[in-house]
Amino acid sequence: MQYRDGAVGGVAILLISLTVGSLFSRRTVQCL
Repeated sequence: MQYRDGAVGGVAILLISLTVGSLFSRRTVQCL
């Protein structure tokens, strides 16, 4: 169960970082 929870947490962190990165890059492009 611990390994499974860790995998789920890793996937969630990956998705969040990807979303934040795309939003940040979009804002940077808009500023430029």
